[in-house]
Amino acid sequence: MLHAIRVAGAATRADIAQVTGLTPATVSNITNRLLEDGLLQPAGQRRGGRGQPAMRLVVSPGGAFSIGINIDRDHLTMVAVDFGGAVRARISREMAFPMPVDVQAFYRGHVGGLLEEAGIEGAAVSGIGVALP
Repeated sequence: MLHAIRVAGAATRADIAQVTGLTPATVSNITNRLLEDGLLQPAGQRRGGRGQPAMRLVVSPGGAFSIGINIDRDHLTMVAVDFGGAVRARISREMAFPMPVDVQAFYRGHVGGLLEEAGIEGAAVSGIGVALP
C-alpha cells in the first residue's frame, strides 16, 4: 500500500483500492493505522463529483528515516534519508579498497554527526542499507 501511494505521489483510498485490489474497508483500516503511525499524511481533498470530497494521502517524509552506506573501491559514502526518499545529509571519505573494519570505523565515527546534521533522532532510524559493487 505504501508503494502504491509513493508511486502515485498522492492517492485517495479509492485509488489505492483499485490499484491494490483490496476492498475499500481494508484500505480504510490500513490507511487509518498508517496515518496514526505518522507514515502517511493528508494532502488535501480531491474536488469534483458527488458527495464528500475524497482525501488524498501521501507518504509522510518524517514518518521514518534510514541510513545508507555505499562502499566503493575508492571511497565510502553515508547518507541519511527520509521516508519520502530525500537525502537529508551526506558524508563521503576517499579510501582505497575499504575493508570491513574501515567501514565499521567510518560508520561509528560519523553516524552521530550525520544524524545531527540531518536533524534526525537516532531512535527514528528504521533501518540501514549497504551497497557495494
